[in-house]
Amino acid sequence: MVRDLRAIGDHTPIYSLSYVPTAAILQKVPLKDAVGVALAQVTPNPETSSTQLSRDFRAAMDKYLPEVKTRSSMQIIGYVNARVAGEAIRRAGSNPTPEKVHAALRGLRVDLGGYPVDFTETRNNVGAAFVDIGVVDSRGRLKY
Repeated sequence: MVRDLRAIGDHTPIYSLSYVPTAAILQKVPLKDAVGVALAQVTPNPETSSTQLSRDFRAAMDKYLPEVKTRSSMQIIGYVNARVAGEAIRRAGSNPTPEKVHAALRGLRVDLGGYPVDFTETRNNVGAAFVDIGVVDSRGRLKY
């Protein structure tokens, strides 16, 4: 869509959802046409030092995947999901079962370093309410 709109000279602001990776846009669109595309983000900027979650994420990446130098929003989403799942399994006890993990998730309220996750008040499986907007910059990276 970005490619086709820009090809006809349409410079309408474009917004998309968090699961659209910047790299996918840049595979289809020249950088000059991708600049300014805004993507909703459901986690903090993975490159920032302003949240404990981002610092913890980068420390884990440095420890376990030191060869990966550019971090993505999809990676930090996976990191959050792994931490939430790990915490639910831990809370399920020494012999976790699917039922115990489910119950632990439904009782889970935790702060992952400035990123609150709370499944206690919801039945629609939404545990976090964080949303930010990242805009593709002239380097092809998201600027928050």
